[in-house]
Amino acid sequence: MSSTPNTSVSHRVVCLDRLARAVHAPSDRCFPWNKVLRRHLCLVLWELPLNVQVGLAVATAERYLPAFERKHPHLTQLREFFVRCLTADPPTDDDVETWATNLSEEDVGDLADSALRVAASRVAQATREIPEPTAVTSACMLSVVNAIGAGEEEVWMAVDPEAAQEALERFRRSEDLPPLPRDWSKYRDPWHRPEVRNAAYAGWDAVVAWLRAADVGQYPDYLDRKMLAWMLRELKRLPRVIHPPHAHEVDRPGEGGWDAEAEDQDTRAALAVAEQKKADANAETEALEDVVRKDPRQS
Repeated sequence: MSSTPNTSVSHRVVCLDRLARAVHAPSDRCFPWNKVLRRHLCLVLWELPLNVQVGLAVATAERYLPAFERKHPHLTQLREFFVRCLTADPPTDDDVETWATNLSEEDVGDLADSALRVAASRVAQATREIPEPTAVTSACMLSVVNAIGAGEEEVWMAVDPEAAQEALERFRRSEDLPPLPRDWSKYRDPWHRPEVRNAAYAGWDAVVAWLRAADVGQYPDYLDRKMLAWMLRELKRLPRVIHPPHAHEVDRPGEGGWDAEAEDQDTRAALAVAEQKKADANAETEALEDVVRKDPRQS
């Protein structure tokens, strides 16, 4: 009998290492960079115990709650929502949404406040989706992403308050405002601010550190790889809470009253442009993935 110890590395740990490298992978655009991070975070979280996935989401949000509480010291409910997610009596996402919709105009706050409320709603939803692992993992991932986004927004408001305020107004009245000027993205996009990028890096570095401290490599590797692959494909199409295929109906062309032939030419042209942009973003995402897969220790 061989006495050679088993030195195989958990696939989850490999994915965590790739997530760590992805955080600092160079990217001129936030969307492809964020897309890569979302994917690798899901690969780490998949099939982890509920308390670990929810624990990460809550710990991430707690980094940004102090900024919210300084602006709204009387709004203690948001922290209570996050704390309850770690108990046997967690809130529902409806609880969070009902509370949020009843806030005064002043308490609705800014883009950072909105992102943190979404983070609370998503992690609350995860606690109620225990039978659906795709929903748990995607909801916790989205909670983490929104919480870090709140930190990015806080920094953006500090370094470029005019652009942040303009974005807030567009967020509130998106249907009434004209299109953005052509050069707005180049010169006012928060991702072009090093302070904002550093805030994003710090947020994701903290996520990696938390997962390492939780020793995620101790948990078994994936059992349902087929469902994991399906969830990742769905998230690539549209980041959202992913319910398993049997839990909802999927509309198909020609069903549900939708007639593709009835669409006018302008709509088709817009869809073609959107598809090209999506293809460009996917190409950039793949390039980032190649960077992340290359372990510097093997160079």
